[in-house]
Amino acid sequence: MITDDVNKLVSNNIFNQTAIKLKPKQCNKHRIVNLSVTSDSVVGRAVIVTDRQTHHIEVEWGDGQTSRLNVGYASHFEISAFDGDNGLQAGTYEFFHRYDVTYVEHMYAEGLLVPAPTDYVVVVKTIDFNGLLDSTAADIRIEPSYRLNYYQLTVGLKNKCDGGGFNEFTISQFEGGELLKEWEWHPSDDFIFAIPTYRVPDSQISQVFTVTEPENPHRTTTPQIRFYFVEFDRWYNDRGSLGYRNGLTYYLSGEQEKASGTLEGEIIIEDENPLWDSSCDLMFTVDWEINLLVPMPDSQPLSFSPN
Repeated sequence: MITDDVNKLVSNNIFNQTAIKLKPKQCNKHRIVNLSVTSDSVVGRAVIVTDRQTHHIEVEWGDGQTSRLNVGYASHFEISAFDGDNGLQAGTYEFFHRYDVTYVEHMYAEGLLVPAPTDYVVVVKTIDFNGLLDSTAADIRIEPSYRLNYYQLTVGLKNKCDGGGFNEFTISQFEGGELLKEWEWHPSDDFIFAIPTYRVPDSQISQVFTVTEPENPHRTTTPQIRFYFVEFDRWYNDRGSLGYRNGLTYYLSGEQEKASGTLEGEIIIEDENPLWDSSCDLMFTVDWEINLLVPMPDSQPLSFSPN
């Protein structure tokens, strides 16, 4: 009897029970689909494409600085990447970062520092809500760029040309051998002042220096800017020229991000006739200014667009 009772108990409480299968935990691992890095002067740009939700994105720029975006920050500042629940959407993330300029000693001038290009490795990391890490890396080269502005050129007669009278000058502006503009200028020898008085209209010009040579950054140059002056005479014309400096180290000396100054002096106008010395001199002055280019976006240095 005891055996029958035991069999009934086992049959009712074990074999008639329904088995419950445990579902495996879904690990939604975040993946970085693509990473591209580019630079513009001292600004680096990292474009990160993700295909799944994540909780944390981190960009190590290689210079000791890091940019981060997490769920708490995105939620608090209402960044569009926040999915409204508890994650960062899949999509394209753009991060921007400003690098410091690297300076090296001038090859031929001891103690003089000049800007130089520098290579970095950018590392991107993402962490999803399960704590799983994904990372990738890319190289970036930072090549500092500087914009040089020359403002309007001012010229004037220092002394009489051809014994005095009314002079007919043509002024031509060239950049790298290409003619940009021409002006007619008719000064009189009867009115000579101690300073340049004629401001050449629209003679201002802008150039960009980009430091690309790691071995010889002091050789960074731009196309030559030159003005030619021709004073027309019946028999022999008088000619002279003025060239602006086209080397970056003429304007920057040491750890500078901007500088300004004035070029001034004389322009010798010589007669084409070697037997008749009727040359004269011009005075000139021109203000210049140079600035490091930092093309950071106007808004916060992060943008997002969903897939």
